[in-house]
Amino acid sequence: MVTDYDPSKFQATYNKSETFLPDLKAECIIGHKVFAHYQQNRLEETIIELPDEGTFEFSNIKFSNGNIKPASLIISNLSNRPNFKRVQLSITISYKLEVKQKENGEAILINGKLPILHKDMVMFIPEANDEFTYDIAVDTTSRLMAEPIIEDTQLKFLSAILIIFKVVGRIQLLIPVFDFCPEPLECEEFIPS
Repeated sequence: MVTDYDPSKFQATYNKSETFLPDLKAECIIGHKVFAHYQQNRLEETIIELPDEGTFEFSNIKFSNGNIKPASLIISNLSNRPNFKRVQLSITISYKLEVKQKENGEAILINGKLPILHKDMVMFIPEANDEFTYDIAVDTTSRLMAEPIIEDTQLKFLSAILIIFKVVGRIQLLIPVFDFCPEPLECEEFIPS
């Protein structure tokens, strides 16, 4: 059953003299809170070996989000800075590169990884009881800086990488809420034409 959904119920309305917000309730939720976050920009050059047969042209590249390399994360105390820690880690970023053979237009997909990014930094990680743990998370955004260059059997490209490092903890929060979400709409079945 589809109910009427009125988005205006969830938006603040303004007039000249006051701001009106719907009545809010306080609710406890369990969620992931970001205690600190940092960013860094990097430029990385990558060289890929292409197949020996044929000549190729660049078609497309898609980057995946970066991941912390397993067993690379090391968190150490800093004796002179309470609530801060030394964090060492390595990040891997995968990509899918597509090139086309000029002779027949055949697309070839190449899976690869950018050079491993090593990071050694100081992060704010508040002191907590022994049962509470923080996670270090990374988000990356990668893009090409210029059209890749193909020379002989090598393809070279320069990628710009924005890395966001986060200190995350799972905690209970008291937040203001409107209400529960409205009932979802009925699914629309796809009918081939």
